[in-house]
Amino acid sequence: MAETLPQKHIEIFLDDIREIEIAKTNNRSVLGSMNDLTFQLKYQIADEGGLLNADITKLIHDLNRIPMSAIEEIYSIYELRKLLNKLSR
Repeated sequence: MAETLPQKHIEIFLDDIREIEIAKTNNRSVLGSMNDLTFQLKYQIADEGGLLNADITKLIHDLNRIPMSAIEEIYSIYELRKLLNKLSR
């Protein structure tokens, strides 16, 4: 696994995403961040020679370390860890 999260955190995360809802956002910063992540992912996949050659674990690891201004922490992985720590208490 790319992020070495404790098993307890993985279980909390998996339990929380059993139901996924797709909704509109009125937050342009969030939308901009999502579009930037899409661009970054497309570029990284192309740079690795296409989806069949891409290392998905590395892609996820790298995406989780792209600075984002739409969240409190600078990297999404830090925000996720903070949330999971809160939920596991």
